[in-house]
Amino acid sequence: MKLIFLVFLLVLPSRDVDIVQLELNSPHISIFKDYENGNFVQKVNSRGKSVHITLENSDFLNLNLNHRVIIDNTYISGIKKDVKNLVSKLHENNITLKTYLSNISFFLKDNIKYWENSPFKKADEVIIFKRANCIGFSSLVRELLNSAGIRNRYIKGFYLDPVDKGIFNPIPHKWLELYLPSGASFFYDPQYQGFTANYIVLDNDIDFKTIRKFKVKIVSKRRKLIN
Repeated sequence: MKLIFLVFLLVLPSRDVDIVQLELNSPHISIFKDYENGNFVQKVNSRGKSVHITLENSDFLNLNLNHRVIIDNTYISGIKKDVKNLVSKLHENNITLKTYLSNISFFLKDNIKYWENSPFKKADEVIIFKRANCIGFSSLVRELLNSAGIRNRYIKGFYLDPVDKGIFNPIPHKWLELYLPSGASFFYDPQYQGFTANYIVLDNDIDFKTIRKFKVKIVSKRRKLIN
């Protein structure tokens, strides 16, 4: 039995999972829902006038992203020249999704600067002017993913920005959910070139303008190793 257990440890990859419990003083209890995909879990529990949310997050690069991605020549024939050139620069022969995402992340980190009020929303504009907010970052990466036949969609929610010890300010935010050939999905945030437990997911049809400002407090935070 011990031998079998050791074999499983060697075959199955281990990964760290961050588990964070949050307390929200938001009056909008109904807008928070349970959500789960390959690298993120959100569980909501309403308690009186407050909302308690448990988040679990792991690095998406620990998922099985080793399948080959191939350029969709039909799709890239209809995109702007600057985007097409970037796809050629970031994509290599026999490239895996893991490597393609890493190449995208390195490019964004080295070339695109965050600008909260950026007017540049389209992929080619972001490449030319090298400035973007979360929408511009996501628009560019969507084009890069679509060009490689990788299904994806926008996700709406909050990024938890620390303002004091254990206190966070939820910032309206958008990022991406990517779909694997198996149908499994995971989160990737182009603006921060990764994904952490500092997010709260909302339904995409919720209007940020209807949500009153609120604060988020961390109740507990820990990390565990799972197979």
